[in-house]
Amino acid sequence: MKIKKLVLLVFLTAFTLFATVSCNSSSILNDILRVGNDFKVSAVDYSSSTLESEDGGTETIYYSDNDYQVMILSDTDNTLRTFNELRLEIISIHETLVIERELIYNNYMSIKDSVSSLKELNFIVLEDDTEVIRSRIQNIKSIREEVLETKGEAYQRIYDLRGTYTRDNLESIIVVYQEVIEVLEYRLEAFRLGIVDLEFIDNLLLEYLEE
Repeated sequence: MKIKKLVLLVFLTAFTLFATVSCNSSSILNDILRVGNDFKVSAVDYSSSTLESEDGGTETIYYSDNDYQVMILSDTDNTLRTFNELRLEIISIHETLVIERELIYNNYMSIKDSVSSLKELNFIVLEDDTEVIRSRIQNIKSIREEVLETKGEAYQRIYDLRGTYTRDNLESIIVVYQEVIEVLEYRLEAFRLGIVDLEFIDNLLLEYLEE
């Protein structure tokens, strides 16, 4: 009788241990999907699909006959050239953001497929790997929060310039462009840091599925 109780106790202990490990593994996989999706969504929201809808610079810079003055380089410090160069820089950074956004999406989808496969196979993630993944998840969450803090400081500011593209406003527009570039570059760096963590998680999960 004592032997049966002992065997039952060992079985229950082992079962509880495996159930706990399995539960922890399932939890980390769910966390990966949730945080990864949040980051993916933020990447889309904070890198406008098209710049044309926000870019008031597509409007013609105009002036009235009454306000017209001959503008030479010594008078303007070449503000027209500076304006256009900054605008092209914004477009270039935006295009890079869109590329990085696609990388975020692709990594997330790969992670999603791996998580689905791990669950179907009833595989578990080892505890040391789980801790490393949690650390990476925390990094991604922090990066996302930093990106969210820049809300309204880039595309919205460009949009707000619509209807103000005149020679008299060039200096102010240039200041806005310079500040917008700083924000976009900040987002670009954040995207890239997030991609590093996503790629790490993706590669780690793929190791479990290699045949």
